[in-house]
Amino acid sequence: MDKTPSKESKKSKKRRTSTDTSKIDDKGIIRKQKELMRVLHVKTFQLQHGNLSYLDYVELREELLRLNALKDLFHRMSV
Repeated sequence: MDKTPSKESKKSKKRRTSTDTSKIDDKGIIRKQKELMRVLHVKTFQLQHGNLSYLDYVELREELLRLNALKDLFHRMSV
């Protein structure tokens, strides 16, 4: 006879409360904000000091606009 673990023998998983998930979400948001600020700094530096072709310049400007919009979204979430 095959022995398979029954449902009663499995340990029940601890459920997360809403405060636990909000703490985890806050840490994740803070980590994402820090990474976003780092990337924005690097991209802005490239734009100001880089010898870019026009196509690279256009692509970089579009990316900076997208990242700045994301930064504003994070700022509105934290307020």
